Amino acid sequence: MAAGWDEQLLANCFRKDHTERLVFLPFGGNKPGYYIDTPSDEQKTRPFSRMYFLARALVQLVGMLSALFFAQGVAFADPRTSIAHKIKVFLVVYCVAISLFELLPLWLMSRLYRKSIPEICSAMAVAGVEEISQLNRSMSSLRRRLLLALGGLMILIAGIALVLAVRR
Repeated sequence: MAAGWDEQLLANCFRKDHTERLVFLPFGGNKPGYYIDTPSDEQKTRPFSRMYFLARALVQLVGMLSALFFAQGVAFADPRTSIAHKIKVFLVVYCVAISLFELLPLWLMSRLYRKSIPEICSAMAVAGVEEISQLNRSMSSLRRRLLLALGGLMILIAGIALVLAVRR
């Protein structure tokens, strides 16, 4: 299952054009990409992209959870303070912690990725924006499932908030 998720994550970066040539899109679909003509080019780019995207997902998950637990520990440490004060402290500490534990590492990783891509793809032909605009932009099944799950979660949270508001 992890391998399928892994490949679907990379499907957004590796697409085929109308002539069935593989195109590597390291910076998204609106920026220039690189044509992958040989298996050695694919062996250089695919593991590097996989490593970057999996590390990014791990940093997002660990950063968010650590910031949440840290902010909760700081805000709710003193049981004598009011709930309004606890919420204010929680929000301030969470914003600072998310900046340090998630946003800063993600920014550093993206800088490293952006500097490494031209070196890795130096021998590949560049695909311009006009060629990229003609690529297939169908939504992957992983993205579709994630959007549906997020929508369902938002509806569930709104329903719980509505029930709690009506009870009071």
